[in-house]
Amino acid sequence: MENGIKQKAQNLVLLYNMEVGEQALKQPQK
Repeated sequence: MENGIKQKAQNLVLLYNMEVGEQALKQPQK
């Protein structure tokens, strides 16, 4: 059970990082 929760958490982190990466590409930091 705990492994499933960790796996979901990792997936959320990956999705979050991808979203942040796309935003960074669209809006480069000054």
